[in-house]
Amino acid sequence: MDSLYYEVLKALMIDGRTPKRRIASQIRVDPSSVEVRFRKMIYEGVIRRFALYVDSSSLGLERVFASFKGLPESEVRKVESVVAYFTCAEGNTLLEITGRNRNENMRILKSLGEPLKVWVQPPSPNPLPTIDKAILARLSKDPRAKEFELAESLKVSARTIRRHLKHLKSKGIMRIVPILDLSKAQGVMFTVHYRQPEVEKVVPDKPIWQTTKEDWKVMNYFVRDLSEVRKVSEAVMSVDSEASINIKTSYDIKVPIWALR
Repeated sequence: MDSLYYEVLKALMIDGRTPKRRIASQIRVDPSSVEVRFRKMIYEGVIRRFALYVDSSSLGLERVFASFKGLPESEVRKVESVVAYFTCAEGNTLLEITGRNRNENMRILKSLGEPLKVWVQPPSPNPLPTIDKAILARLSKDPRAKEFELAESLKVSARTIRRHLKHLKSKGIMRIVPILDLSKAQGVMFTVHYRQPEVEKVVPDKPIWQTTKEDWKVMNYFVRDLSEVRKVSEAVMSVDSEASINIKTSYDIKVPIWALR
């Protein structure tokens, strides 16, 4: 695989809905070059699928984030309420759990063992309007559906769809994520957990996504190779000794469909 595979993947990791023609424009190549590589990565299983990720707190649900040591991926996959997970080369597994209520969340946590750490995000006091939930429900079936397809399906104007998508993305309520086989992908996914604001001066400029958990900030990156991870790790630890770097080996994302009904 040549360097264009990485460029295409990085663009999709930043926004999985980015049209192939726009990616071609961004990396200054012919659209056919992107199309060929996109199709090849789908065919070879580098890109397994695209998934809708939703901030479940916007649906009026509590989100629980937890880290475990040595938790088998096969066990995680069995739990319906695990809406996202990341396994790490360091042996940790990071989970996001969205159950129907706190009791269910705590029951699931207990069933998985003793977590290393737990963060809880309460439900948003401002639930999503019906049109936003309808858009998300449609995207859960076809994450890369075009705006006009969404408009036709929901019987609204493309302009309305465009406005609502922009709002949902800008507020961090949704994103479309390519689910990669990281053992085949050209690139490395890793996460920086930190507290000190000085870290932001030494990490790469643009994370593929970022979140905040209590007083910790979490930035996720997709870089060319491990040498770039090492450079970032050394720079981060020089300004925040409590920070940590986790290299991802696998991950998956799903949306709680029942919450969109």
